[in-house]
Amino acid sequence: MEKERNDNAKEIGSDKSNLLRFILITSIGFAIGGIVAYFGKIIWGPYLYTITGLHYYFEFNYEYLDFIPFIVWGAVGGLGLGIAAKKDKKLHTLLGGLGFGIGFVFSVFFGAWESSSAVSGVAGALIGILEGISLSLYYRNSKSIGILAICGAAGFGAGGLFGIMTYKVTFGIVMSTISNELIQILIMNLTAFIVTGLIGGAALGYGIYHIKSHIHQEANYGEII
Repeated sequence: MEKERNDNAKEIGSDKSNLLRFILITSIGFAIGGIVAYFGKIIWGPYLYTITGLHYYFEFNYEYLDFIPFIVWGAVGGLGLGIAAKKDKKLHTLLGGLGFGIGFVFSVFFGAWESSSAVSGVAGALIGILEGISLSLYYRNSKSIGILAICGAAGFGAGGLFGIMTYKVTFGIVMSTISNELIQILIMNLTAFIVTGLIGGAALGYGIYHIKSHIHQEANYGEII
């Protein structure tokens, strides 16, 4: 009886440790992805818009070209999931990039993308849903689609909203403490992207852990981590 209790305690401790590992690594991955995406966003769009000569012919909102940095954001976050899962890093990276890229296009198509400074809650939810569905392709079962779509929508929807709130709070702080306008903009926007990535990544990390813990392997399933 005593041995059984000890084994159960170890199993519970191990489960909590694994859950924490998935949440931390995945949230950090999407936060780093947000940093990379933001710097890519402020360089890629204007550069491509100018080098192609589009500005000579018609006005074009080059923010629509941000799907490339967002693919990178999702890819880096997917890599974080692969690291947490300790397998198939390349596939997680590919699926993560695919989901974020398609999600961004949908968010623009539905008019949810309203600001270059932060991800709105609606846009975040749309991106999160597509990211979750894309990552669920690894597991090839209906339950994983629902779980990751919900986690993605909730995580990146909340992340987008908190990102905007953080942007506004940071705005007041940096405007009163920092005089350099470029640094002000960088701090406000980076903070918003990081917060969005942390919350959204944590939600997806929990979703993947839930799949790992509660869905049994079957012949027609992908390999559950």
